[in-house]
Amino acid sequence: MAVTQLDPNLRLKQKTGVEARSLDRGMLLVDLSSGRCYRLNRVGAEVWQLLVGSPRLNDLFTNIATRYPVPTDQIETDVGDLISDLLREELVEIETLVAR
Repeated sequence: MAVTQLDPNLRLKQKTGVEARSLDRGMLLVDLSSGRCYRLNRVGAEVWQLLVGSPRLNDLFTNIATRYPVPTDQIETDVGDLISDLLREELVEIETLVAR
């Protein structure tokens, strides 16, 4: 799933059952249901931690842009690619809001 197919207003969240362990230069994610592992670099680990609050995709771009002096389009591409990978690997989910 390419990031261009995702609505920037979608809310994302960490999938239940995925454990994260900090490493010297990033993070290791382990899907406890499948046993699959996924390694994140330092920026990827920051994105993972930001997913705790179920942010919108656009909020992730903005937050990372405030931390690094990188052009916005590069951040959108890199973070978008990461989110696409995490969705494909079923480590994150699109949060479904229930109407009240």
